[in-house]
Amino acid sequence: MNYLKMIGLTGIVAMATLASTVGTASATTFEAGGVAQNKQLGISATATEFISLATTSGSPINSCAASTIMGQTSVFTGPKVTAGLSAMTFTMCNFPITVDTLGQLYFEWESGTTNANVFSENAKLTSGTPYGFTMTCETNAGTQIGTLTGATTASNPSTEAILDLNGVLNCGFLLPSVTLKGKYKLFGNEYGVVS
Repeated sequence: MNYLKMIGLTGIVAMATLASTVGTASATTFEAGGVAQNKQLGISATATEFISLATTSGSPINSCAASTIMGQTSVFTGPKVTAGLSAMTFTMCNFPITVDTLGQLYFEWESGTTNANVFSENAKLTSGTPYGFTMTCETNAGTQIGTLTGATTASNPSTEAILDLNGVLNCGFLLPSVTLKGKYKLFGNEYGVVS
């Protein structure tokens, strides 16, 4: 079986997870090395399991095992933190995938946790299918593609945050809705990723 490799976002070393800003209940703020950040941060993530596309009834469409994301946040704190994608590549898939438009991710903190809901917008990719045609899938504004589970131990430098994909993409007339599933590990700076 072929695998999926997605290479995206820019390569800045420090990775962060999300936590609340002190005194601001609805704010989203990245942390790295256990410290809330007051600057833009790079994001780097690698798939730790198959990334899959399927019909909403569960029939497989495409599946891949390796994927990397890279990028940079535009702000360090706010109701949401946005990260523009600089590159995204899928390789080793059952069917070819072409990235047409990179789009961006944004993160919204889940109150009382070190986690966030993860959204994608303005991304577009074209994938082959087992049905003999290609499909083009897009993420519109507000498309939730998964959740980010923040690292939980500031004293453990090998801790990384986990991005669990579980979203529904708009893929046009023949396959209007397609599920996207998989898991990524987000890498941190030399101190590891902590929240």
